[in-house]
Amino acid sequence: MNGFFKHIFLENKVRSISFTPLGTGRFKTNKNIDQTKHGNKLKNDFEEAFLDFWQGEPGDFVYVELETYPGFELDIKKFEAKAGDIRIASLKQVIKEDGKEKTFSTIYLSKKGVKDFLEKISAYSKPERNTEKGNPKNASLLSNLESIHQATLKSFWQEPEISFPDHEQAVWWEIWLDITASAAEAVRAEITERLQAFGVQISSRFMVFPEHLVMLAKGSAKQLAEPLLYSQYLDELRKPVEVSDVFTSMDIPEQRDWIANLAQQLEIQENSNLSVCLLDSGINENHPLLAYLNSHIQVDTVDPSWGTNDSWRFPGHGTAMSGIILFGDLSEALVSRESIRIFHRLESIKLIQQSKPTDPDQYGAVTEEAIARAETNPIQQRVFCMAITADGDTHFGRPSAWSAAIDKSAFGEEDWKRLILVSAGNIPNHRWLEYPLSNQDNSIHDPAQAFNALTIGAYTLKDRIDLSKYPGSTLLAQRGQLAPSSSTSMNWGKVWAIKPEVVFEGGNAAEWNSGLCDPDSLMPLSISKGGMASSLFSTFGETSSATAFASKFAVGILENYPNIWPETVRALMVHAAQWTDQMLGDRKIEDLSTVEKIQLLRTVGYGVPFLPAALYTLQNSVSLVVQETITPYKFESSRVQANECHVFTLPWPQDQLLEMGNTQVRLNVTLSYFIEPNPGNKRYAKANNYASFGLRFKLKDTNETSTTFLARINKEAREALEEDYQQEGRENWVIGQSIRDKGSIHRDIWIGNAADLATKNELAIIPTGGWWKTRTIHKRYNQSVRYSLIINIETDSEDLLTPILNKLRVGVEAI
Repeated sequence: MNGFFKHIFLENKVRSISFTPLGTGRFKTNKNIDQTKHGNKLKNDFEEAFLDFWQGEPGDFVYVELETYPGFELDIKKFEAKAGDIRIASLKQVIKEDGKEKTFSTIYLSKKGVKDFLEKISAYSKPERNTEKGNPKNASLLSNLESIHQATLKSFWQEPEISFPDHEQAVWWEIWLDITASAAEAVRAEITERLQAFGVQISSRFMVFPEHLVMLAKGSAKQLAEPLLYSQYLDELRKPVEVSDVFTSMDIPEQRDWIANLAQQLEIQENSNLSVCLLDSGINENHPLLAYLNSHIQVDTVDPSWGTNDSWRFPGHGTAMSGIILFGDLSEALVSRESIRIFHRLESIKLIQQSKPTDPDQYGAVTEEAIARAETNPIQQRVFCMAITADGDTHFGRPSAWSAAIDKSAFGEEDWKRLILVSAGNIPNHRWLEYPLSNQDNSIHDPAQAFNALTIGAYTLKDRIDLSKYPGSTLLAQRGQLAPSSSTSMNWGKVWAIKPEVVFEGGNAAEWNSGLCDPDSLMPLSISKGGMASSLFSTFGETSSATAFASKFAVGILENYPNIWPETVRALMVHAAQWTDQMLGDRKIEDLSTVEKIQLLRTVGYGVPFLPAALYTLQNSVSLVVQETITPYKFESSRVQANECHVFTLPWPQDQLLEMGNTQVRLNVTLSYFIEPNPGNKRYAKANNYASFGLRFKLKDTNETSTTFLARINKEAREALEEDYQQEGRENWVIGQSIRDKGSIHRDIWIGNAADLATKNELAIIPTGGWWKTRTIHKRYNQSVRYSLIINIETDSEDLLTPILNKLRVGVEAI
């Protein structure tokens, strides 16, 4: 048995076991406080805030702002117990000068909610009503509150890095409205009427999430204050998204000759049922090279008045993206003597129009509309590619309406999921000379923080400069390093997803005469939008080209495995990624410190995907692929709780591994799933309140028994052992759970002796918390969800494939 083989798909190999998670830490409550004195202060604060809100005339509800003591959080659950009468409208954290964090929360209270809240304060203030343990009643809520204020429009502002607009200045606002109690359309109609009565302009596009309606409106804070503050629906105010982006010396007749030669090398697969759907600025389908593929290209637009041609300034954007998606780097394709296979279609949905007025649009809703337009074409499998991002970013990993729309689209409905690739976003080129510090300072752009998206950063192999033209020039990035253009998630909070997950070619630049130069040799080559006497070719790089390369890579996986899930394609891309020596500083991943590993992952993710690893299993590198469905929660005993975990017995050739002794082996595990988003700052102050659920993987340790392994991860299994449980094993991964368990894709590596791996032969998938568990009103707790799991075992030269196949008693298809 020699050569390349298809991956081994494990089916019906899972055991479902009833699961209860182990206990978590207790909520931190401020103990150093005089409850009577503090309770009286809060009562006075609240009554004053109530009267100030209604300007001395009590109304039927109130918005107030709660401020916690530094270092303490707000006990959100105390508000959710009174759904309808008391709700958290918005929540934000502010770092104080001493480094401690304060929480500011705006809450809505109905007339009954006001009564209930005052009763809580009254009970808290009286020591004689303390609990049996001597603690004040409602201490977890009220002991942490430093003060209560009247809520103003500014209380709802969720952009800590952007100043609240001037009171008289007419600007665009992103308005988040609570729709728990009412239908979205009814709330939209009511708020639209109220705002228009004050002269506010309303956008026609809007978005709906499980608990929010998101609208765009243009007006001043003065105009918005009364219609919004005296409604019952206001939750948050944000700044809307404003999008940006991002052979040439030949004369045009010579370029046409090269295109004609290239066309002779094309092998076009007719009746292809695969597609890359490009959400961009449109394409010029009449370009001489694209004209050869007319039957394989479909074009559409979200606004018929725009047309479908590429509207971006020369050399265009969508057209250049399409060139790389179809042909790869044309600097290689044009000189290649080999045939070029076109095995997939291209769908262009025009998402933006550069000449459009500067007023922002609801880009989440526009993206949803573009996806819906593409899916009117009957294609079996498609990859969505989007290299349009916001102009800079102020979210630092926190979800936005646009990123939540990406998550919502990827999650889809039941078994209809979508693979969406999004560019990380570019650093302004005037900051490239500060490389690599500028990369660490520039946050990945909205909407690339989406949990379910595969976010693409840029690295480079481009290192050739004509020194006769640029004498004394020096490369900014060395071959194999992060590209100068690529943004990172280095300045994000640690709870947010690892982004980018992977990197592809994005070009390079050089320093010359104390300035920046970017010779064509340092960038990939693609086609331009053309035009009167304009070049038909153009260099095209940064994270846009990287995303185009990634889309071509993804659809290549689907050509080999046309029936796999989008979650599995994403898992294979991340699983097949490798760090270059330059990224690792010529060290091994296991030799990096924890801080260095975090910096590595938040800069280049898991590295550069290697296509053979994504497509093939080898004798010494065997990949097992699992596509399974799990039900994370159940409703039992009047509450939602964890339901089940999955356990796999791994088909290791134990005798052979024991014989191999100290021979080094690598175990590589990747888990991929899509979450349903529930955005809104009152929820995503904790990442697991934004996601519907979470999954994690656990591995049995060397010589740990199956019974003790299950007891280590499962409270039910531990209780069954009563007092006989003694921990025998632990998780000893290279990256580690505290780093990898973010977002909705997790990868880690174990490196050790073959003999030690022999008994590490059980792997469990366990559920963690999410809003499906805490927000019972939506009744999502019985839903089943899909996940994809890739498990790879690798040695330098030993044949592991044959004994694994023998143990499984299955065959494998040779390539």
